Amino acid sequence: MEFKQSFKIWPGQSFAPFFLSQTAVASAACIQLIALSRLLVTQTNSGFYTGLGVVTAPIPGVIVSLLAGRIGDRFSSRLLLIFFDVLRGVFVLIFAFSKTAGATLFVMLVVSFLDVFYSPARSKLFRGLMTEGELLRGSALLTGGSGSVNLLVPMLTGLFVHTFGVMAAFVISGAFYWLSALLLLKLPRQAPPVSQKRVRPFGAMAEGIIICLRSPELRRVLALVAALDVGTVAVNIAFYAYAFDVLRVTSRYWGLLLSVLYGMNLFAMLLLLRYKNYFDKNPLLKVTLFLPVIALVWYLYGLTGSLARILILAAAEGLFASLAGTLLTTRLLSSADKRYAARVTGARDLVSSASKLIGIGAATLLLVFFPPAAVFISSAALLLAAAFLLLAWQADDGGQKHHGVIAPEERSGYDE
Repeated sequence: MEFKQSFKIWPGQSFAPFFLSQTAVASAACIQLIALSRLLVTQTNSGFYTGLGVVTAPIPGVIVSLLAGRIGDRFSSRLLLIFFDVLRGVFVLIFAFSKTAGATLFVMLVVSFLDVFYSPARSKLFRGLMTEGELLRGSALLTGGSGSVNLLVPMLTGLFVHTFGVMAAFVISGAFYWLSALLLLKLPRQAPPVSQKRVRPFGAMAEGIIICLRSPELRRVLALVAALDVGTVAVNIAFYAYAFDVLRVTSRYWGLLLSVLYGMNLFAMLLLLRYKNYFDKNPLLKVTLFLPVIALVWYLYGLTGSLARILILAAAEGLFASLAGTLLTTRLLSSADKRYAARVTGARDLVSSASKLIGIGAATLLLVFFPPAAVFISSAALLLAAAFLLLAWQADDGGQKHHGVIAPEERSGYDE
């Protein structure tokens, strides 16, 4: 009995179907990404335009991020996730009938809006399933589930696409989304949301932003999210151009690369579970210290043309980016009142999308005049500068701990 308690990994029975559901979603998204990359490369005959399309398609969702957070808190998050999983499965199948790059990008745009509405509801449901002390453990397990998927699925998908084509891959991706919906049906029904007073729609949607601005800890989380997203999206766009236009990689190598990059989530999970007490202490400082490591990897991308060395660098980037992302997600949810988890996530998505727009613009401008290596090096310099500024910000606060988040109803006469 003592052994079981000391070696506890699984947070609880209700977590199991949620974990399996999100693993199915990760599988669907992974297959979808690889199939889309190959489809767009075929339709545009350009790695640059493929990367730009894949990275840019989710950005318009920024206009509904706050609304998505509001809806995620107001309605049953379980039912919302089931609804959006079913819809995503349907729209992914439409890719199989897309004959032009324009049609493909339009369907990508629709799917990206569904993803925006999915994210806050997912955070709300996850936060409701976890106790305060189990948040990092649950986040680590979700990261590990995603890592397990990304360690195997990209390679298998690359071989599958090479053998059977992208159309069959989209069918399998849609089936995984529907499997997620079926698994979520096994979760216990949630209590109906508490009735709320009518408020101005804009004011209701803006509550996520207000909560984040009132909390120093949440402001720090959003600053770290912004720093990572600006550089990451710029590097991603440049990497598509570098891989497909310069290195001329095959679908099989591309699948292997993604397996290495995202498969490191599994190793990040093992580290987070093994050293949970260490990562629980001042996690944002640790994330800030990870930024220079990621910057160094990006810098080295620009100096090597070796496919073997790129795989090693991708493994390093994947590990530290996964650690940083998991710690940021955990800190975001633990710093916010669980009643407003969806709204805070919507605010995070808004900041993330705005940061990605900046990264997309900067990368596109640089690639007009310079090779992809210039984007890798400039992104590394930007991330390094952000790390020093954030460390100075942390030191200026004197290590003060901020507890509690001002609830919206305390300011606007709004009852939850």
